[in-house]
Amino acid sequence: MLGGGNPVGGANPAGIGKTIAYYRTNEGTFVSGYSGEVAVSGSEGSPQALLDFTTGSTLIVCRIQFTYPQESAQRGVNSVKLDSQTVGKQFFRTASSSYDETFPMTFDIVIPPFTHVECLSGFEDSNGKQCVSITGRAYA
Repeated sequence: MLGGGNPVGGANPAGIGKTIAYYRTNEGTFVSGYSGEVAVSGSEGSPQALLDFTTGSTLIVCRIQFTYPQESAQRGVNSVKLDSQTVGKQFFRTASSSYDETFPMTFDIVIPPFTHVECLSGFEDSNGKQCVSITGRAYA
């Protein structure tokens, strides 16, 4: 493990949860985090954190991707915050609503060292389900 995050291994080697894992290989250090399918009770005005962690001493270049596993029509918002500042936000309507947003939604970002990261989701009309993942590389 480098610079913070989950240790790899144990009962959950895939790293499902709210934090990220660091993997050191001969090719460099990689990071990943997977929320798994989450029953979101947050609203558009008060979204729920699906991933919520603070990075360590490395810079991270990554892709954050939201996917929508529920099939009924929903409206909502996905957003990414760094140190409480919104750096990416996208409103959506799904399948059978008046306009469709393409899923997955992706945000390509650079995360500085020692940064609090939140990946949030909320629904306008009712509760829904959402997944988010983060994958990338860490640089010392």
